[in-house]
Amino acid sequence: MATSVLPPYPLFYDADGVPLEEGYIYIGVAGLNPETNPQAVYWDAALTISATQPIRTLNGYPANSGTPAMIYTGTTNFSVTVKTKASVTVYSTLNNTYASLLGTMATQNANAVAITGGTISGLSSPLPVASGGTGGATQSAAQAGLGLGTIATQAASAVALTGGAIDGTPIGGTTPAAGTFTTLKGTAAASTTTTGTLVAADADTVVTCTGDITIPASVFTARQIVLIDGNGSSRVITRGAGLTMLFGGVDTATVTLTGTGTMGAYFRSPTVCIVTGSIS
Repeated sequence: MATSVLPPYPLFYDADGVPLEEGYIYIGVAGLNPETNPQAVYWDAALTISATQPIRTLNGYPANSGTPAMIYTGTTNFSVTVKTKASVTVYSTLNNTYASLLGTMATQNANAVAITGGTISGLSSPLPVASGGTGGATQSAAQAGLGLGTIATQAASAVALTGGAIDGTPIGGTTPAAGTFTTLKGTAAASTTTTGTLVAADADTVVTCTGDITIPASVFTARQIVLIDGNGSSRVITRGAGLTMLFGGVDTATVTLTGTGTMGAYFRSPTVCIVTGSIS
């Protein structure tokens, strides 16, 4: 590969063509006198090291502390006046447009590169996730690199669950709606109450009796259910004060559950429940 060797600094000349020694360079706002309308100039491309005007020359070069240097400005159009050390004007222009052949990438530092457009192609390997890529050259590899499962490629209107489990998620709990299932299986939680008066925590559980049970009023809410298992012995199920307990459509004070059977208590409201099952 061939590399061009070019002068590293701009060179300013006197009126007789000799490099300007101890001259003055003024950089100003485009269209205005640079001596009375200067604009900010810098010694670095990042525009962080300010240069004081007028800038002096050394053997024709702009000099920064006695060393040839480049001059930078934040605009592409500016005015320029160059004078000798005797303050005689060599030349002056109100519009000096600089058309750089370098793109914006050329003025960025390696540790602070910002790519704001275009495309990146021809990489020898995919950009890793840690660098903002996917780590994969194919859809499946990118999906794996990002830790995405197969559901990530499904549309919200066409989700197919073909495995796994749904735990702890109510289906229709907020907005009840009809559902279609091939096989529906459920397991009721076991109640901690086995005898005495039921409590709110017994809702939607199985009560395995060790003694008689009382169903209280205003403890459960509408549409809650309690399943009661006789557990080998006959049990007396009593309604609590203020509760209407309907058995066969009739408000009943007590019912008897067989030892080998079960009964269900469905709450129409906090004060009305319907009982059915192996009871009399």
